[in-house]
Amino acid sequence: MKASNIATPTPFVHYRLSWFYLALFAGAELLIATANPMPGLALHCLILSALILHSAYLANSDLANLYRSLMVIAILRILSMSLPLDLFPPIARYPMIYLPVLFSIWQVARLAGLRAAELKLRTGNLFLQLLIASGGFGLGALEYLILQSSILSEPFAWVSFLTWTLVLVLCTGFCEQLLFSGLLLTFSTRTFGKYAILYVSLLYAALNISTGSLLQCIIAFGIGLSFAFLAKWGNSLLCVSLAQGTANLTVLLLMPYLEGNSTNWLATLTRWVIWISLPAAIGGVFVLWWRFRQGKVKISLQ
Repeated sequence: MKASNIATPTPFVHYRLSWFYLALFAGAELLIATANPMPGLALHCLILSALILHSAYLANSDLANLYRSLMVIAILRILSMSLPLDLFPPIARYPMIYLPVLFSIWQVARLAGLRAAELKLRTGNLFLQLLIASGGFGLGALEYLILQSSILSEPFAWVSFLTWTLVLVLCTGFCEQLLFSGLLLTFSTRTFGKYAILYVSLLYAALNISTGSLLQCIIAFGIGLSFAFLAKWGNSLLCVSLAQGTANLTVLLLMPYLEGNSTNWLATLTRWVIWISLPAAIGGVFVLWWRFRQGKVKISLQ
């Protein structure tokens, strides 16, 4: 058969398949939450294999790059489920997962020829970015109060606190936002246009289905939506990376510490910082949105 006689799927078919992949990720996480995790892990491996073949078929295109970005999601979930993490201290588990993820992100960006500015690796308005990032403390406190969950129970010590801060900001903050608000949002925008933020936010929420909490999925969708808009309005990952890192730090360390130390001066100061940061960040978000509407934010070419 001649190559010219082979039917080529229309772009619309590929776009529908992109949403189908999102549904597959959600299905894999649902299997993890409701059954033995092994079927969910197997489905993630199948998704990764399909994405490799699909992106190779599409060659060098924005849709192929989107699928390569989705491959990083599958790698993240496979690593987090297959590595023998219980053999290592909690603080070592995050680098074990996120260093390969960071390398994968770099490889996808390199193959696509993305510049740092296109990944929003810039400071933007530094004062606004840091002001909004401070809201991560308040966001983490609200998440903790709503979900009442923490996976760590370490006693407070400055060396441990500073180490955890560095690990959480770099791993769960920078790496995840580089993946979602940087790589995925860039290629989703080129592929879906105005639906890109919805796609990325739904994917972010889908990866929380394995927690078995509908409320956590709803919160994750809201956070993903908010962070995607903030990255777009400020054309920078700085505030969202710091906000996610400090939110996780608050959930895992600060709030449990405050519950066990309600009267000392450090606990009182921490409470003030947490609750003052939230309205300050909201004000910063409003200013960032206004600057974006006024065209005062330099947007990288999509």
